Amino acid sequence: VSFAMALTHVMEGVLTTSRSMTLEEELRAFQEYRKAAGSEHFSCLPSRAFQSLDEYLEYLRGNMQLATFDVELTGGAQFRRLMSEVEVFLRFSEISAQTKKRDVIQARGVSMGNLTWRDVVVKLLSTEAHAPLQRRVQYVGERIKWFFELQKEAVLDFMDSLRGSPSASMYSPLYP
Repeated sequence: VSFAMALTHVMEGVLTTSRSMTLEEELRAFQEYRKAAGSEHFSCLPSRAFQSLDEYLEYLRGNMQLATFDVELTGGAQFRRLMSEVEVFLRFSEISAQTKKRDVIQARGVSMGNLTWRDVVVKLLSTEAHAPLQRRVQYVGERIKWFFELQKEAVLDFMDSLRGSPSASMYSPLYP
């Protein structure tokens, strides 16, 4: 079985007990990975309202009631849970600056053409919201990257478990 075929099987839900983790374990491990890598250009917390990872985890467990929060998962099920978590994370995207009348007037500027209020709002959002949203998107990108790095180990474990076992023929590339 090739690595690509094995990855497909792991993502489709081959039952493996190794490398599976709960969402809490996953987020704590991701935070440790981020600290070890020296990656400080984004926050692991979606908002300043959360003072710690524990508060964010409690929010995910209590308020969002993610169904698989305490379930140890790997592969595709873990990826679906990851996508739910990063969706919640991105929902906290907001403009932290207060927009003042002066800012709106300055954004409107002196225009020789036809400038609508929609154009003014887009201009204000592009200057105020770009950096915070970019940091959140970096978090999402790092989480997905880290997820697939973890899946590499799960795939290799799966491939090792097939070697010399009767179930190896079930995953043969000769069978469609």
